[in-house]
Amino acid sequence: MKVRVIESFNTARGRIAEGSIVDIPESMFDRLKGKVIPFPCHNPFKVKPAKPITKGRRETLRMVADAILEQAVQDIQTVGVWQLTPTSSVLEKEINRIHGLLLEGLATLEEFKNLVTDWKRSGVTLH
Repeated sequence: MKVRVIESFNTARGRIAEGSIVDIPESMFDRLKGKVIPFPCHNPFKVKPAKPITKGRRETLRMVADAILEQAVQDIQTVGVWQLTPTSSVLEKEINRIHGLLLEGLATLEEFKNLVTDWKRSGVTLH
């Protein structure tokens, strides 16, 4: 299972630094609770070869991505309360990274939308 380290810890092989993304056996997750969080990897993102992208296509992608984010925020405001979590914080950084790749033609809208959906689920608390 892939996890992000939120608090450094020692292992038999050395110190694992905060912010690292590492693979651990699922059986170790409970023992490391509070030091690691699951890293979203149901669909691991792979950078695709660059394809030329026109200015118009880039603007369209930006507008659709912005609409996806705006809809997620509206959904949160309608059905719940936002609670920042370590997972949602990691996902926010990943959303920013994928957004940039999307505008360069290196990611897809589907990957971006799935990431935003994961982010929304990670921090919303229902009324």
